[in-house]
Amino acid sequence: MRLALFITCFNDTLFPETGASVVRVLRRLGHEVEFPYDQVCCGQMHFNSGYRRDAVPLVRSFVEAFEGYDAVIVPSGSCTAMVREYHATVARTAGGTLPEGVARVAPKVYELSEFLVDVLGVTDVGAYFPHSVAYHPTCHSLRMLRVGDRPTRLLRAVRGLTLVDLPRADECCGFGGTFAVKNAPTSVAMGGDKVTAALESGAQVLCAGDNSCLTHIGGLISRQHAGIRMLHLADILARTDALPDVPVYRPGLPDSSGLVVGHAPGTGGDTMTAAVHREPTFVGMPPFPEAAEAELANPVQRANLRAATHTIRAKRDAVVAELPDWELLRRAGEAIKDDVLARLPGLLERLEAAVRAAGGVVHWARDAAEANTIVVDIARAKGVDEVVKVKSMATEEIELNNALAAAGIHAWETDLAQLIVQLGDDLPSHIVVPAIHRNRAQIREIFVREMGRVGRPAPERLSDEPTALAAAARLHLRQKFLRAKVAVSGANFAIADTGTVCVVESEGNGRMCLTLPETLITVLGVEKLLPTWGDLEVFLQLLPRSATGERMNPYTSMWTGVTPGDGPREFHLILLDNGRSDVLSDPVGRQALRCIRCAACLNVCPVYERTGGHAYGSVYPGPIGAILTPQLRGIARHPVDAQTASLPFASTLCGACFDACPVRIDIPEVLVRLRAQVVDGGRGPHDRAEDAGMKTLRWTFEKPWRIGFAQHVAGVGAHFVRHGVIGRVPLPKRVSGPVGAWFADRDAPAPPAESFRTWYKRTEGGREL
Repeated sequence: MRLALFITCFNDTLFPETGASVVRVLRRLGHEVEFPYDQVCCGQMHFNSGYRRDAVPLVRSFVEAFEGYDAVIVPSGSCTAMVREYHATVARTAGGTLPEGVARVAPKVYELSEFLVDVLGVTDVGAYFPHSVAYHPTCHSLRMLRVGDRPTRLLRAVRGLTLVDLPRADECCGFGGTFAVKNAPTSVAMGGDKVTAALESGAQVLCAGDNSCLTHIGGLISRQHAGIRMLHLADILARTDALPDVPVYRPGLPDSSGLVVGHAPGTGGDTMTAAVHREPTFVGMPPFPEAAEAELANPVQRANLRAATHTIRAKRDAVVAELPDWELLRRAGEAIKDDVLARLPGLLERLEAAVRAAGGVVHWARDAAEANTIVVDIARAKGVDEVVKVKSMATEEIELNNALAAAGIHAWETDLAQLIVQLGDDLPSHIVVPAIHRNRAQIREIFVREMGRVGRPAPERLSDEPTALAAAARLHLRQKFLRAKVAVSGANFAIADTGTVCVVESEGNGRMCLTLPETLITVLGVEKLLPTWGDLEVFLQLLPRSATGERMNPYTSMWTGVTPGDGPREFHLILLDNGRSDVLSDPVGRQALRCIRCAACLNVCPVYERTGGHAYGSVYPGPIGAILTPQLRGIARHPVDAQTASLPFASTLCGACFDACPVRIDIPEVLVRLRAQVVDGGRGPHDRAEDAGMKTLRWTFEKPWRIGFAQHVAGVGAHFVRHGVIGRVPLPKRVSGPVGAWFADRDAPAPPAESFRTWYKRTEGGREL
């Protein structure tokens, strides 16, 4: 078997010892591995950053370098995933014979632990390492390659090694390539939590299959003087002796950087902290990095988000585990939604005919302005100055409340969380739980202060117990329910065959709005269709489990048109486009329209958990918002503002969102496509410095001699670095760019005196050792 080592540009330059370790392990097992000197970079950094065209020559070079080998071993999960999952995408951009070349080479590329366990069939590689080790499963290894327990099986077979559990091991460390500098404060917050977990484990060594993640975590640990060693899996498997001077973490060491690592302190919050006043609109909010940095400074909010998302996540995992066919249900939901999108015009016409046949009125709205006008005109025709509302993402999207207010009509939110947001003059921060960023003490203070200004006051001596708060909301809303003549709702689903509309909820306020008023207006995104009643069965299993961790929703309301003597006398259905046709036209981006608004992706997203929803500057926060909002705002057709253009970059691409999504939306795939539209398509504000840097790197990576020259220069410079670590870089913030963003809170390893390719050539592939 002819084997090749793809060292990766990162390891080649900064961690040549890892490549040497791979050579030693394979030779110990009786296998020689070749190092093709014309190998360069896999193109991951360019591809993931939106420079798809600049990745083309790098992918072509990869194919040329590794054509003809039986297997290519890679000591990096992320680079392996790039080759296997995304080289084909880059190749299609180039055309010609490149797609065929990728198809021949990519299936032969293996992450190190995959190759050892699956191809060679070994777990004991003859290593000895008498230290305690915690293993960090990097995101691409965990979720794209599905390496599972292969690395830990290898570690357990190492003599002398004690493998300890890493708390919250599957959470992203926050590196994410250029995310670490584009969104440095968020990256540092995520890395700080990983540092806390590593120290809690009590391990002497933190191990991973990617040195990039270890550089990020290790940079924080170095700045903290915390004393835990970072080692690649290969470096442990190659050992046959103890490490010299392995440090042991001692609690209470000073934090020299002033960085607060780890998750936010406890709720701290028996009192409400002063919040920055927000106008009730997302218009004009800053780009994500700036907004996120401001939100990170709120420790109470961070604690609220962490507690709430982890609670919902645990409930979801428990009820999902009860269903042996959960993955089949996900695939069924995906297939049904894709069928709807493929036949959408015809299904919409079928729905319109069915609703009209049942006595309803159907309106078509091209955009938010048309939809708002329709609602306002209906309310005015009924002579009302107030409406009650069921929680609705579509009406939030079109900012209906503001349109009604401009017309002199009060819109009363009746969902408990939406009521909290409205009374607090706040903005929703979660799709299912809009007030997730508030704790009980804050909610009580809002009720006491605000309820009396718009209706029945909060009870005297109101406590912050959930039952007391819910009772106060119930009393406050009851009079609004009883006197309302017009109600406005959204909808979770609509059945094209029968014209039936469905709303699911947990509190009963929706049922009150849908039955008591004389006129009901429903604003429905055109993608919310299902063809038949049989299709609804799938989604009534998927949605409650994914959204709230329940087996079924407490209230599932359905109605078909108007029924004399039962419920509203008039029913108006507004079919809302508002950019959805543009989303539908994108063969990759259209999968965002499968979304059933369950927010499962928010609850597992490490970025959302730390920044909250307001940082996204949209009613749709989190991972789904990062792909849906830019498309609804027309990123495929014309340039967008800086805030919109920043959203596709508000992710480490860790992939947790895809695993959680009940309809299998591949959010990372859409994110990298949108990044390419921002950069290569010129649809967002251009960072000329970044552009120049990326093109310089591409030029360097295209030729091995250029890489070698750059590594030589870096190695010479490393002689002037003390202790092999680069610490603070004293640059003014306005000119520091990515260098300053990294070194503000993290150290970095200095480049070694020689790269791996230099070592390999000097030692004839390690034979001199």
